[in-house]
Amino acid sequence: MNYLQGFRNGFGGEATPEQLVELESLFGPNRNNERIEQMREDVEAYEEAVRRQATLTEQARLKEQAARELNSKAKSIKDKSITDKPKN
Repeated sequence: MNYLQGFRNGFGGEATPEQLVELESLFGPNRNNERIEQMREDVEAYEEAVRRQATLTEQARLKEQAARELNSKAKSIKDKSITDKPKN
């Protein structure tokens, strides 16, 4: 049962005794291969969703950074054009 305790500790100790019993029956001598496969697919789908979200977050950060840089350049050009106006 040590591997299950490690599994539980990997999730911040949040697994209940009932969940540990369920995992023991799932991965124990009488493995439920269909359920294990479903769990694997669920984990892969979750990991893909996390990767997608990280990509979207990074794209948003880069767009915000580019927008700030463009706003700064626009302000600089505007300020320069105001100070460079010929005096009549």
